Amino acid sequence: MIFKADEKAFFRTMKDAVGGEYEIFGKIRVTDIIVPKKGASAHAVKKAFNSIEDCYFDFVLCEKTNLAVVCVVQLQDKTHSVRSNEKDTLIPICENLGLPLVRFAITTDYSAGEIQEKLHKAIIKGPFLLVETDGRKEPRISSVDGMKF
Repeated sequence: MIFKADEKAFFRTMKDAVGGEYEIFGKIRVTDIIVPKKGASAHAVKKAFNSIEDCYFDFVLCEKTNLAVVCVVQLQDKTHSVRSNEKDTLIPICENLGLPLVRFAITTDYSAGEIQEKLHKAIIKGPFLLVETDGRKEPRISSVDGMKF
C-alpha cells in the first residue's frame, strides 16, 4: 500500500485542485530532491545527508513539461508526531533552497478550492531552478552545519 486512506483522499482532492497543471508524486525522499554541491567532500556529504536520509515529503508537485520541482506538501495529524524531528528539519531545508513547503491538516473532508488557493499562493510562477552560470542545476545543500534542526 503506497498511501493510507487519508493520504489517498488528499491526493485525489489535490489532483482535482491542480487540474492537470502539475504532476504529483508521493512519498519522495528529501535526498532524492536535493543534490550535494559539486566538489563537496564525501565526508561532508555523508554528514549532511545522514540527518535527513529518512525524511520524505508526502507529496511533490512538479512542472508537467520538465518535472522541475515547484512545491512540496506535508500532511499533519497526530500520527505525524512520530515524524516531529522531520518537521523541524524540513522547514530550514526548504527555506534555504527557496522551495515552497505547504502544510495541510489531515481531515475527513477536503476542499479542492482551499487546496488550490493555498498551493497557488505558495508556488513560484515558474519551475524551481537555481540559476548558475553553467546552466540548470538541481537544488542541493552543501552543508547543514549552520542550520537549526
